[in-house]
Amino acid sequence: MRLLGAALVAAAVALYGCARSQQAQVPGGQARPPVAVAVQKVQRATVEKELVVGGQVAGIRKAVVGPKVSGRVADVAVALGQYVAAGAVLFELDRTEVESQLRQARANLTRAEENKKLADINRENARKKLERYKELFAAGAVSQDAYEQVLAEYERAMVKTAEADLEGARAQLEVLEAQLANMTVRAPFGGLVSKVNVNVGEVVSPSSQCVELVDIGRVKVAVSVGEEEVNRLRVGQECRVVVAAAGPGPFTGKITAIGPAADDKSKAFNVEVTVDNPEGLLKPGMYAEVHLVVGRAENALAVPVDAVVSKGNKKAVFVVEGDTARERAVVTGISDGKLVEVKEGLAGDEQVVVVGQQGLTDGAKVVVSGGAAPGGRPAGAGPAGGTGAAAGRQAGAKQ
Repeated sequence: MRLLGAALVAAAVALYGCARSQQAQVPGGQARPPVAVAVQKVQRATVEKELVVGGQVAGIRKAVVGPKVSGRVADVAVALGQYVAAGAVLFELDRTEVESQLRQARANLTRAEENKKLADINRENARKKLERYKELFAAGAVSQDAYEQVLAEYERAMVKTAEADLEGARAQLEVLEAQLANMTVRAPFGGLVSKVNVNVGEVVSPSSQCVELVDIGRVKVAVSVGEEEVNRLRVGQECRVVVAAAGPGPFTGKITAIGPAADDKSKAFNVEVTVDNPEGLLKPGMYAEVHLVVGRAENALAVPVDAVVSKGNKKAVFVVEGDTARERAVVTGISDGKLVEVKEGLAGDEQVVVVGQQGLTDGAKVVVSGGAAPGGRPAGAGPAGGTGAAAGRQAGAKQ
């Protein structure tokens, strides 16, 4: 389209130059020579209005990982730029002291379990003894003091100290096992290592920012749009994303979120666009241009943008009828920068002037550059009579 437009402009300029040269040779009082123009037929097309906004590429997920417990680093298992799967080891802390405490906790648990067994046996024996003494006391075979002493033994046996000790030993073991597991720091999700701020021998704590992970299997671009456009967008709408640093071709994105309220300062609405990035070409921090379709006219009458001439608050195009240019007032709609929708003023079968329309007046005689002029005459033949001869001399001069 650009090459065709350039060729039409060049041809029209050449013909216009010839017409000006020949005009100087026409004595005053004779008709003005035809104006050299290029034309294009009105077409049916889908015209989309795009809003182009910029933003920075960011990973779909990002995490700064540190340990849950304090300790000295024993091993670092990753390097900058390395891909790690979810659950992979990032680094490990020295576990010598915790393992020693864990062995002691396991021994304490074993002892508590044995004490619990003995307590159960003693409790059962105390119950049986109390039952026997109840019968003896009822029969008058033992004294009140002897019976009360056995009852007190039973009540002491029923106190569940051993059970409490056992639960305490189990809880301590669980704490130490969790602490041991926390000595190994793992990746919360699959992604690339974007920072490593930890070395073997360093002492780290839960506040330490040791390893940064970013997931760029998909990326997102946050952009802002005005109140005039936000209601023309919808979640799930596809859009083109151009990242010059990643290559000339556009990427296909999708709107995944639209802010429900405008920013207090900018008064713009935040829009999030997500782009699949299987090859990893899009990297966090790259600048992206997002092309959002905010208007669409399907099967619309359309003409090149340059064909429309503004006259004050009105717009018009020139159509060629035979060898004459006729001005048509039009009402235009949306534009994609190349074509503009024509809502009123054209039927759809016209040839509109796309080169040479500036300065053209209604009823002016024209000669169409290239191909056959409207009406079946060869381009350059001009109208019948003296002006046709002059147009013929123009064609000869061009050759």
